[in-house]
Amino acid sequence: MLGLTPDGTLVARSSDSVSLFSPSDGEPLGHFAWPGGGYLRTGHRVGDTLRLLGDEDELRIRLSPSH
Repeated sequence: MLGLTPDGTLVARSSDSVSLFSPSDGEPLGHFAWPGGGYLRTGHRVGDTLRLLGDEDELRIRLSPSH
């Protein structure tokens, strides 16, 4: 698990993907493969942005509903 978004959405990761789950019922909201080279090593939330770090890459994702 990486953590929770401001609205309570659970953000979880595996070595090569990230998944989002509903705060109200735990149902999956979305899933995407890590687009970077190598494995997704870690991630953390800063405000409404999820920062993901891999072996050689970094990805920042806005977690607000409008994005």
